[in-house]
Amino acid sequence: MALNEQLEGKLLLEQSDHIIGELVVEGILSKILGKPRNLSTGLSAVIIDVDTIEGRRVIKLRRSGALSEHLCYEQWSKQGVPVPHIYSAGYYGVHTEFGYLIMDPVLDSSGNLAKLGYEVDSNQRNAVEQFLGTQLAKMHQAKADHFGGLVDDENTAVTAANWNEYINYLLEKNQDDLLQICGIRPEEFDLMKQLIDLTYSFSAVYAHGDFGIYSVLIRNVTSVDGV
Repeated sequence: MALNEQLEGKLLLEQSDHIIGELVVEGILSKILGKPRNLSTGLSAVIIDVDTIEGRRVIKLRRSGALSEHLCYEQWSKQGVPVPHIYSAGYYGVHTEFGYLIMDPVLDSSGNLAKLGYEVDSNQRNAVEQFLGTQLAKMHQAKADHFGGLVDDENTAVTAANWNEYINYLLEKNQDDLLQICGIRPEEFDLMKQLIDLTYSFSAVYAHGDFGIYSVLIRNVTSVDGV
Protein backbone atom coordinates (compact mmCIF):
# COMPACT_ATOMS: atom_id res chain seq x y z
CA MET A 1 0.00 0.00 0.00
CA ALA A 2 1.36 3.44 -0.92
CA LEU A 3 2.35 5.83 1.83
CA ASN A 4 -0.16 8.45 0.69
CA GLU A 5 -2.95 5.86 1.08
CA GLN A 6 -1.82 5.18 4.64
CA LEU A 7 -1.83 8.91 5.36
CA GLU A 8 -5.29 9.29 3.83
CA GLY A 9 -6.57 6.49 6.03
CA LYS A 10 -5.01 8.07 9.12
CA LEU A 11 -6.52 11.47 8.35
CA LEU A 12 -9.94 9.96 7.71
CA LEU A 13 -9.76 8.06 10.99
CA GLU A 14 -8.86 11.24 12.87
CA GLN A 15 -11.85 12.99 11.29
CA SER A 16 -14.25 10.04 11.52
CA ASP A 17 -16.18 11.24 14.58
CA HIS A 18 -16.77 14.62 12.94
CA ILE A 19 -17.68 13.04 9.60
CA ILE A 20 -20.17 10.63 11.20
CA GLY A 21 -21.66 13.54 13.13
CA GLU A 22 -22.19 15.41 9.86
CA LEU A 23 -23.90 12.37 8.32
CA VAL A 24 -26.29 12.29 11.28
CA VAL A 25 -26.99 16.05 11.08
CA GLU A 26 -27.76 15.76 7.36
CA GLY A 27 -30.14 12.86 7.94
CA ILE A 28 -27.96 10.44 5.96
CA LEU A 29 -27.39 8.33 9.08
CA SER A 30 -29.88 7.91 11.92
CA LYS A 31 -29.07 8.92 15.51
CA ILE A 32 -26.20 6.95 17.06
CA LEU A 33 -26.54 5.09 20.34
CA GLY A 34 -23.35 4.67 22.34
CA LYS A 35 -19.77 5.05 21.14
CA PRO A 36 -18.71 4.13 17.57
CA ARG A 37 -16.30 1.17 17.31
CA ASN A 38 -13.30 1.40 15.01
CA LEU A 39 -12.77 -1.68 12.80
CA SER A 40 -10.15 -0.14 10.51
CA THR A 41 -7.23 -2.31 9.39
CA GLY A 42 -4.73 0.35 8.35
CA LEU A 43 -5.83 0.45 4.72
CA SER A 44 -6.91 3.72 3.13
CA ALA A 45 -10.57 3.17 4.03
CA VAL A 46 -11.91 3.64 7.55
CA ILE A 47 -14.49 1.15 8.90
CA ILE A 48 -16.71 2.14 11.82
CA ASP A 49 -19.26 -0.11 13.57
CA VAL A 50 -22.14 1.82 15.18
CA ASP A 51 -25.49 1.21 16.85
CA THR A 52 -28.26 3.53 15.65
CA ILE A 53 -31.92 3.94 16.51
CA GLU A 54 -32.67 2.02 13.30
CA GLY A 55 -30.25 -0.82 14.04
CA ARG A 56 -26.60 -1.73 13.79
CA ARG A 57 -24.68 -0.24 10.87
CA VAL A 58 -21.17 -0.43 9.44
CA ILE A 59 -19.89 2.82 7.95
CA LYS A 60 -17.07 2.77 5.42
CA LEU A 61 -15.31 6.08 4.73
CA ARG A 62 -13.00 6.48 1.76
CA ARG A 63 -11.61 9.33 -0.32
CA SER A 64 -12.86 7.90 -3.58
CA GLY A 65 -14.48 4.83 -5.08
CA ALA A 66 -17.60 4.70 -2.90
CA LEU A 67 -20.04 4.70 -5.83
CA SER A 68 -18.01 2.09 -7.68
CA GLU A 69 -17.96 -0.16 -4.65
CA HIS A 70 -21.72 0.22 -4.20
CA LEU A 71 -22.31 -0.71 -7.84
CA CYS A 72 -20.08 -3.79 -7.49
CA TYR A 73 -22.04 -4.95 -4.45
CA GLU A 74 -25.31 -4.53 -6.33
CA GLN A 75 -24.08 -6.51 -9.32
CA TRP A 76 -22.48 -9.26 -7.23
CA SER A 77 -25.63 -9.59 -5.12
CA LYS A 78 -27.58 -10.34 -8.30
CA GLN A 79 -25.18 -13.24 -8.92
CA GLY A 80 -25.83 -14.70 -5.46
CA VAL A 81 -22.63 -13.47 -3.80
CA PRO A 82 -23.29 -12.85 -0.07
CA VAL A 83 -22.53 -9.14 0.28
CA PRO A 84 -23.84 -6.62 2.83
CA HIS A 85 -26.96 -4.61 2.09
CA ILE A 86 -26.07 -0.97 1.33
CA TYR A 87 -28.46 1.60 2.78
CA SER A 88 -26.72 4.65 1.36
CA ALA A 89 -23.58 5.55 -0.60
CA GLY A 90 -22.28 8.85 -1.89
CA TYR A 91 -20.08 11.83 -1.16
CA TYR A 92 -20.35 14.52 1.43
CA GLY A 93 -18.29 17.52 2.46
CA VAL A 94 -16.75 20.56 0.82
CA HIS A 95 -15.54 19.82 -2.73
CA THR A 96 -16.47 16.13 -2.45
CA GLU A 97 -14.26 15.67 0.60
CA PHE A 98 -14.99 12.02 1.31
CA GLY A 99 -17.07 9.07 0.18
CA TYR A 100 -19.18 6.92 2.43
CA LEU A 101 -21.07 3.63 2.41
CA ILE A 102 -23.60 2.79 5.12
CA MET A 103 -24.32 -0.92 5.22
CA ASP A 104 -25.59 -3.84 7.27
CA PRO A 105 -22.96 -5.74 9.25
CA VAL A 106 -22.41 -9.32 8.12
CA LEU A 107 -22.53 -11.37 11.32
CA ASP A 108 -21.66 -14.95 12.16
CA SER A 109 -24.08 -17.42 13.74
CA SER A 110 -23.35 -15.95 17.17
CA GLY A 111 -24.25 -12.43 16.06
CA ASN A 112 -20.64 -11.21 16.06
CA LEU A 113 -18.51 -9.54 13.43
CA ALA A 114 -15.62 -11.75 12.33
CA LYS A 115 -12.16 -10.78 13.51
CA LEU A 116 -9.84 -9.57 10.77
CA GLY A 117 -6.53 -11.22 10.12
CA TYR A 118 -7.04 -14.51 11.94
CA GLU A 119 -5.32 -17.57 10.54
CA VAL A 120 -7.55 -20.21 9.00
CA ASP A 121 -6.74 -23.61 10.47
CA SER A 122 -6.12 -26.68 8.34
CA ASN A 123 -9.58 -28.10 9.04
CA GLN A 124 -11.20 -25.02 7.48
CA ARG A 125 -8.76 -24.32 4.68
CA ASN A 126 -10.38 -26.53 2.05
CA ALA A 127 -13.86 -25.17 2.81
CA VAL A 128 -12.59 -21.58 2.63
CA GLU A 129 -10.76 -22.17 -0.65
CA GLN A 130 -13.82 -23.79 -2.22
CA PHE A 131 -16.04 -20.99 -0.96
CA LEU A 132 -13.74 -18.27 -2.32
CA GLY A 133 -13.41 -19.98 -5.68
CA THR A 134 -17.18 -20.35 -5.98
CA GLN A 135 -17.81 -16.72 -5.07
CA LEU A 136 -15.07 -15.47 -7.41
CA ALA A 137 -16.70 -17.36 -10.28
CA LYS A 138 -20.02 -15.71 -9.42
CA MET A 139 -18.36 -12.29 -9.30
CA HIS A 140 -17.01 -12.78 -12.79
CA GLN A 141 -20.47 -13.65 -14.09
CA ALA A 142 -21.46 -10.02 -13.53
CA LYS A 143 -21.00 -8.47 -16.95
CA ALA A 144 -20.12 -4.82 -17.41
CA ASP A 145 -21.44 -2.71 -20.27
CA HIS A 146 -18.08 -1.05 -20.96
CA PHE A 147 -14.34 -1.38 -20.40
CA GLY A 148 -12.51 0.86 -17.96
CA GLY A 149 -13.25 2.01 -14.44
CA LEU A 150 -16.76 2.26 -13.08
CA VAL A 151 -18.29 5.72 -13.12
CA ASP A 152 -17.17 7.58 -10.02
CA ASP A 153 -15.74 10.88 -8.87
CA GLU A 154 -12.24 10.01 -10.08
CA ASN A 155 -13.36 8.35 -13.30
CA THR A 156 -16.27 9.89 -15.15
CA ALA A 157 -15.15 9.61 -18.76
CA VAL A 158 -13.67 6.14 -19.33
CA THR A 159 -16.47 4.20 -20.98
CA ALA A 160 -14.68 2.39 -23.79
CA ALA A 161 -17.00 0.18 -25.81
CA ASN A 162 -14.39 -2.54 -26.31
CA TRP A 163 -10.95 -3.75 -25.26
CA ASN A 164 -9.19 -2.02 -28.16
CA GLU A 165 -10.57 1.42 -27.29
CA TYR A 166 -9.63 0.96 -23.65
CA ILE A 167 -6.04 -0.10 -24.34
CA ASN A 168 -5.65 2.81 -26.75
CA TYR A 169 -6.91 5.17 -24.04
CA LEU A 170 -4.50 3.77 -21.45
CA LEU A 171 -1.48 3.96 -23.74
CA GLU A 172 -2.23 7.54 -24.79
CA LYS A 173 -2.84 8.59 -21.19
CA ASN A 174 0.34 7.00 -19.84
CA GLN A 175 2.71 7.40 -22.79
CA ASP A 176 4.88 10.12 -21.21
CA ASP A 177 5.20 8.25 -17.92
CA LEU A 178 6.04 4.99 -19.66
CA LEU A 179 8.76 6.59 -21.78
CA GLN A 180 10.20 9.12 -19.35
CA ILE A 181 9.72 7.55 -15.91
CA CYS A 182 9.53 3.81 -16.54
CA GLY A 183 12.33 3.93 -19.10
CA ILE A 184 10.48 2.08 -21.86
CA ARG A 185 12.16 2.63 -25.21
CA PRO A 186 10.11 4.03 -28.14
CA GLU A 187 10.39 0.76 -30.05
CA GLU A 188 9.11 -1.13 -27.00
CA PHE A 189 6.21 1.28 -26.72
CA ASP A 190 5.39 0.60 -30.38
CA LEU A 191 5.22 -3.12 -29.55
CA MET A 192 2.80 -2.38 -26.72
CA LYS A 193 0.58 -0.50 -29.16
CA GLN A 194 0.05 -3.74 -31.05
CA LEU A 195 -2.30 -4.73 -28.23
CA ILE A 196 -4.76 -2.26 -29.75
CA ASP A 197 -5.05 -4.43 -32.84
CA LEU A 198 -6.01 -7.66 -31.06
CA THR A 199 -9.16 -9.04 -32.63
CA TYR A 200 -10.08 -11.39 -29.78
CA SER A 201 -13.46 -10.47 -28.33
CA PHE A 202 -12.95 -9.90 -24.60
CA SER A 203 -15.88 -9.68 -22.22
CA ALA A 204 -15.99 -6.90 -19.65
CA VAL A 205 -16.43 -8.20 -16.09
CA TYR A 206 -16.13 -6.79 -12.58
CA ALA A 207 -12.64 -8.07 -11.85
CA HIS A 208 -10.58 -5.60 -9.79
CA GLY A 209 -10.39 -5.80 -6.00
CA ASP A 210 -12.18 -9.13 -5.68
CA PHE A 211 -10.36 -10.00 -2.49
CA GLY A 212 -8.48 -8.11 0.19
CA ILE A 213 -8.44 -7.74 3.94
CA TYR A 214 -11.43 -5.41 3.56
CA SER A 215 -13.41 -8.38 2.17
CA VAL A 216 -14.21 -9.95 5.50
CA LEU A 217 -14.45 -13.72 5.91
CA ILE A 218 -17.23 -14.69 8.29
CA ARG A 219 -16.63 -17.89 10.27
CA ASN A 220 -19.38 -20.18 11.56
CA VAL A 221 -17.50 -23.05 13.25
CA THR A 222 -17.15 -25.34 10.22
CA SER A 223 -18.30 -23.17 7.33
CA VAL A 224 -17.95 -19.67 5.93
CA ASP A 225 -21.11 -17.56 5.88
CA GLY A 226 -20.21 -14.59 3.72
CA VAL A 227 -17.58 -12.37 2.20
